[in-house]
Amino acid sequence: MDKENTLTQAESDVQNLIQKMNDYLDSHGLKSNSYNVVVEKYLQLTPDQLGKMGPEELGEASYLLTQYSEYLQREINQQQGIMEWAEKYIDSLVISQISQYGDGFVKYEYKRACAVKENPLAKDLSKISAKAQNHLTALKDLPYKIEKRADRLAALQATKRKRYDN
Repeated sequence: MDKENTLTQAESDVQNLIQKMNDYLDSHGLKSNSYNVVVEKYLQLTPDQLGKMGPEELGEASYLLTQYSEYLQREINQQQGIMEWAEKYIDSLVISQISQYGDGFVKYEYKRACAVKENPLAKDLSKISAKAQNHLTALKDLPYKIEKRADRLAALQATKRKRYDN
């Protein structure tokens, strides 16, 4: 198998994994939310803009941010799944070669890295795993922070609703 076919196979396997994860969530009624351009507007609100928003718009903003937070969490879960799948697949590919890279005094991580380096598919899977890890790092804590922002908008909505009702 040449390098291009190997990478294509690894990428194809990842796409298949993603489709299976999405199908599983969809079968449980958890349809994927996608990025909504309006969310960008609500993520960039200034204090002046917040002051001018009515209770209904604040409620809508809170709801959309909550949806976006769920979307990001789903992305995190997907990247975590890809990374774990790739690492287990790598282990299954290199386990029989690990012993040839030293005795019991050589760290397992070093032996594994050497074995991965020698196996084109494992090498490509390692790149996929690293990419997923980078995505996880970039998304870290974002769903929580956006959910907190949605909660603050909902609280402001309640405050403004009381003001308008009186």
